[in-house]
Amino acid sequence: MGKKARETVRKKFLLTRYQEQYLDLFNSFETIYRFRGLPKENA
Repeated sequence: MGKKARETVRKKFLLTRYQEQYLDLFNSFETIYRFRGLPKENA
C-alpha cells in the first residue's frame, strides 16, 4: 500500500501545491503600464 498511497498523494496534493506556487510567482511580478506616446512619423 505504501507505493500506491505515495502516488495518490503526489497526484492529488503535490501537483496542486506546485500549481499554486507557480501562480504565486506570476502574481509577485509588479506590472507597470506606461504610455510612451505615439511613434514619431518620419515624413
